[in-house]
Amino acid sequence: MILEVQHETQLSYSEPVAEWLTELRMQPVSDESQSCHSFVLNISQQTPVHSYLDGFGNRVHHFNLLTPHSQIKLLAASIVETSLKPVDLLGSSAVFPVDFSNADRDIHNFLAFRGPITASPLIAPLLTQLQPAEYERVGLWMQRVGDHIHRNFEYARYVTDSASPIDDILTHGKGVCQDFAHLMIAILRSFAVPARYVSGYVHRPNKESQ
Repeated sequence: MILEVQHETQLSYSEPVAEWLTELRMQPVSDESQSCHSFVLNISQQTPVHSYLDGFGNRVHHFNLLTPHSQIKLLAASIVETSLKPVDLLGSSAVFPVDFSNADRDIHNFLAFRGPITASPLIAPLLTQLQPAEYERVGLWMQRVGDHIHRNFEYARYVTDSASPIDDILTHGKGVCQDFAHLMIAILRSFAVPARYVSGYVHRPNKESQ
């Protein structure tokens, strides 16, 4: 599928801003599942733009505005061709305990507890309920974890915020999509299953349902 993505940001200030420094991670990567055919970054203020690759392989654009301004508009436009193959999670042959003998060193980044994904004592009852059996298939167990969260936690806005740790969803039993994701990641990492949060866009052919 070929997708055209336009991401527009507009910032307005009550008083002129004398200096503005920023980094943007807006350019889609090219990998085994997608190719970025073109990328254009338009900035309402004229300024040189520099870029570099970060440690995760993302193209980072950065620039400074050194003249007073009260508004700035940014438009990042991309054309991306996707070729993602469906992941057969349930068909995975991986079993517990998970074998890391051939894993990349980067895997440790997805096993650690930090930020909102904390090793909270409040999660202990969940871990007892969801303890995987020896030689249980990892894919089937992950589906069991997801089903359990779906059944036992309520989607509700304004209960948590963007900085909420998993303690909040565990205490209230409700939250939004990122809380569900953080909770599942915490459960997976507790049993040495690498997991990470990936934020992105879901393409819907019906524009009215975007």
